[in-house]
Amino acid sequence: HQSVRHARAMAPRTRFAILDCEDADKWDGHAIAISRLFSRAGERWEHFRCFSGELPELASLSSYAGLVVTGSHHGVNDGRGWIDALRSFLAEACDPSRGVRVLGVCFGCQILAQALGGAAGKNPRGDGGFTLKRERVTCHRAMLERDDYQSAAASFPSSSADSDSVIMTVFESHGDAVTSLPPSATTLATSATAPHEIWSRGDNVLAWQGHPELSADAIVAKIVPHVSSLSERQRDAAVEDFETDDVDGDVARDAMRLIAMGRAFLRGGKCEGDDADVVAAHKYACDERFARCGGGGGGGGG
Repeated sequence: HQSVRHARAMAPRTRFAILDCEDADKWDGHAIAISRLFSRAGERWEHFRCFSGELPELASLSSYAGLVVTGSHHGVNDGRGWIDALRSFLAEACDPSRGVRVLGVCFGCQILAQALGGAAGKNPRGDGGFTLKRERVTCHRAMLERDDYQSAAASFPSSSADSDSVIMTVFESHGDAVTSLPPSATTLATSATAPHEIWSRGDNVLAWQGHPELSADAIVAKIVPHVSSLSERQRDAAVEDFETDDVDGDVARDAMRLIAMGRAFLRGGKCEGDDADVVAAHKYACDERFARCGGGGGGGGG
């Protein structure tokens, strides 16, 4: 009986949660899409609508393997009560002693930085306006040496031969960005419009500003028409940028590498059974669900 109890205690956690920060009707169903992107067979994925005050119980976090904090058309500095509650929750949830891995995307990237002692605000680089384009992201050695990145790169290798940095092209949609990192955090990648495009803290926090989960079609249909700060010229330029043919497949491969990295991160550095075909199948399932997200209205990403 003792050996059975020990085996149960050592069994990997298979419980995950999407912390959903997007309440615009046009994105209804996006939490399902994201769970399809990051899940594996046999796992339990739960949905918490943070904008409705839903959050996991702190006392139950020891049963979770990972949390994914989504993007949002809301800003992290909007002063809404649910945003403040989420920030406080994440400060507790990211305590390494809880053993939970937390992945933040766009808005999730920014609020994680704030929760852990960093800062986020209006885009500090570029023209200071809304970033909506394919962004060139420079990944530094600190990222390239991570187990989760190397696991992802084995399936989706970079075309770059540089051992110190790799350039990735990532879809971006944000008016805010992380402006300073939390204590003990590390910048993994930078860009012209965000000094901390990808960052981590310890083994249990990973965050990125971009949207590898979104297709160009989803961005053109659901974000470009709704960013009120864009001029008609900027809107047309964004559509042209996203609809430019990915002749060499580099944009798709970079998105897949980042997705595979996230899948590996959530499981301790390697996602057993993942290869290029498996990750591509999850991305296809995600795209298919995003295409069926409903309604209209709401702005762009965080």
